[in-house]
Amino acid sequence: MKFEMNKYLSFGSFPFFRRSSTWSFVVLLVSWQPLAGQVLRAEETKIIRLENVQLFRSGAVLRYGVSGKIAGVTQRWVLGGWATAIDPTTLRIKSSPGMRMTDYRWETLPVPESWKDSLRLAEKATGAIRRLMEEQHVELASYTAEEQYLMALLGRNPIQNKSGSVNASANAGDGGSSQEWMKGAESFRLRIAQVGRAKLGSQRSMDSLTQRSVELESRVVFWRNKIQTMDKGLVLQWEVQAGLVGKNGQVGFEVFCPQAGWNPAYEMDVDVNKARVDLRLGARAFQQSGQDWEGIPVEFLTHTPSVGLELPVLTPWYLDYYRSMVGRPDRIETIASSQGKSRAQAPRADAESPEASTPMSWNELEASGLPVVERRIQGSAYAYKPSNPLRLASGTEVWQPLDARQLEVELWRYAAPRLQPRVYLMGVLRDSSLLDWVDGPCMISVDGNRVGEQNIRWAHAADSVALSLGTDDLVQVQYQPAAIFKNQRFRLDQWVVRHYGYRIDLRNGRPGSVRVRIEDQYPVSLQKDLEVLDLTAEGARMPSPPETPFPGLVRWELNLEPQGQRSLEWGFRVKHLRNKPIRGL
Repeated sequence: MKFEMNKYLSFGSFPFFRRSSTWSFVVLLVSWQPLAGQVLRAEETKIIRLENVQLFRSGAVLRYGVSGKIAGVTQRWVLGGWATAIDPTTLRIKSSPGMRMTDYRWETLPVPESWKDSLRLAEKATGAIRRLMEEQHVELASYTAEEQYLMALLGRNPIQNKSGSVNASANAGDGGSSQEWMKGAESFRLRIAQVGRAKLGSQRSMDSLTQRSVELESRVVFWRNKIQTMDKGLVLQWEVQAGLVGKNGQVGFEVFCPQAGWNPAYEMDVDVNKARVDLRLGARAFQQSGQDWEGIPVEFLTHTPSVGLELPVLTPWYLDYYRSMVGRPDRIETIASSQGKSRAQAPRADAESPEASTPMSWNELEASGLPVVERRIQGSAYAYKPSNPLRLASGTEVWQPLDARQLEVELWRYAAPRLQPRVYLMGVLRDSSLLDWVDGPCMISVDGNRVGEQNIRWAHAADSVALSLGTDDLVQVQYQPAAIFKNQRFRLDQWVVRHYGYRIDLRNGRPGSVRVRIEDQYPVSLQKDLEVLDLTAEGARMPSPPETPFPGLVRWELNLEPQGQRSLEWGFRVKHLRNKPIRGL
């Protein structure tokens, strides 16, 4: 198959090839002819080496390097050792100066003679074992028949009882014949014992031969399957400048593997008293390329190939009358999409404690140091390059730390006591460098207690990231009705006016002051003859859209002193027609 590679060839050294490599690549000199007409030989096949991996969120670029002595101006290379789950159409080739590829094709590699020899030896050994098993089976059958015959004779002749006396059988003759039989009784018993021992040894040999036969048959199946499912290899045709004959040539290959990738995962430890956050980013790397990555340098890139290539398409923009929202959306301005519900204390052994005379508690320990990881901008994405090579077998998953930060966090408490009598802890991160991180789940711990897991969406944040950090049991809230108006209900002609009042009690049990946001709501009427009047909420704000998702919100923002308490009262009136029932109160 003819293929022009001018736009892929680069006459420069392959950056991922290790010049100090101790192995060499032997190149055979053949007369030039089309690759389709050439016969491959197993002794030509050489194994290339995986030099570098670029791991994307979905997919990976595998880069191989190889070198060999140039034996002539025209030659052929047969290369094996590729991953099985690759896309051959994505192959890119770079070579050292003076080498020009004229043709290439993917072919099933020829079977090495050593594999065929191993299969023949396994089949030969299996046949020999089967013949031995047949002979052993005949011997075991003869011993079994003799044992049955002797036992039958023993049943028709005098038998020695437990007391040592001899009981004559019903068919016994005169006393002289019994005495003659007893003279040979000792040899009879010895023969029975010899036959039993020989049968036992024959049975053990038979079991050993059977086990060995199973092992050899499995090896035969292994080599047959390996020969029948021979891997694909790359066959290259080169033209080399005459001045390079006798020197070493270098070639690099790049191919895409869709069966690999990594998922981000975060760990966050929040210290409430110090208003500090230890945030760590890690990667759960996985691959099913069919080739193990043993000590291979891996770069973690934050983007996915082929995503973002299509241009956005505008759709029609229509106007309509405003319709109030019926459902109750989430009113907490958090970037997290879910909130952990458990506060199980499950400490993680992140670091070894320094030598000390007394054991240190979990909160006194420091987080383990992060391995050195280089972070740089590569194209439109960020690339993380750990200093240590990665070991990742095909079909497995490993954890690789990528980044760590210690940040100041702005802590708030939030409560919606009409819905739940709980106070929630919220943290706001205002470090703009975090907005470049990728979205992913985050396991959050507060003061050493495991809170739960949230999905952090960094890309959707404006200038800060707000997180829900679970409940704060040391700050308490209560919600109850209160008579802030004198009359609960009175009539005015055909109108009825109802009065509603509420009281919110707050208590701070922490040794430091806390900032609290309280939110409640009042009803909003959709009818002209149904009105909400005399809204009373001292110290509160009534934000409206677009600041809030819907109207009718009441918000307090206040500071609670250490061990301090605070009470809030608010209320409203509802005026409606006398004979019409109200829905929603």
